[in-house]
Amino acid sequence: SRERNRTCPVTVARSMKTYSLSGLLRCGYCQGNLHIHRNHAGRIRAYCYQRGQTGSCSQQSTFLEVYERQIEEYLARFALPKDYQAQLLEAQKKLLAACDDSGQRRASLEKQLPRLKDLYQLGDISREEYVNKRDQIKRELSALKTQGPEEQIRVLEKMADFLRDVLAAWREADEQQRNKLARTLLDEVWTEDDRVIGVKPRPELAQFFEMCQPISLPCGSDGIRTRDKCLPGFGAWLRRAMP
Repeated sequence: SRERNRTCPVTVARSMKTYSLSGLLRCGYCQGNLHIHRNHAGRIRAYCYQRGQTGSCSQQSTFLEVYERQIEEYLARFALPKDYQAQLLEAQKKLLAACDDSGQRRASLEKQLPRLKDLYQLGDISREEYVNKRDQIKRELSALKTQGPEEQIRVLEKMADFLRDVLAAWREADEQQRNKLARTLLDEVWTEDDRVIGVKPRPELAQFFEMCQPISLPCGSDGIRTRDKCLPGFGAWLRRAMP
């Protein structure tokens, strides 16, 4: 057996590296996923998987730090209004009064899970796409849980405290910690070439994003400040519903 091991060594697949925006980046051109890898020079780049496979997408690969810098600039301008709690509770009351279909929505989401698994097993979608969509459905199901007023206030306060400290946490975190932080905030980060063009917040945080003041941000590192290429305020950021 030793001789066999020397001539035919057992290979162990290298574990995938987790970067700050792993599993979150989406292509604004083809709506596919962006993959991240470290090149021979040690620089970390994000590239469109569809372009790499078929060459059919025009998305340019970009250093991950370019996207990270824009996300950090975005977080630096996160400021909740003083009456955020009253705004959230009022919005929630209106929503509940206008629509009481959470049970139907929950049933619909639960039916999507086995269908999604079937698509993955049939090879119609990749494992990464399956995991991302499955996790989105599970998070939305979790967000549909009903809570009493006292529990709602406690959760809102906890979220607000988390969001107030998110910039400092992002700056101090390593790659894996940043990824965990980003996934706590966001479901998707949409890009076009070297620019972040929008995000999809997690369902339980969507109302916080809507309340923030719209502030224009500088774009990228090339000094371009054209309005349609700058990051808008939180409330105006791109929203993309899961198909």
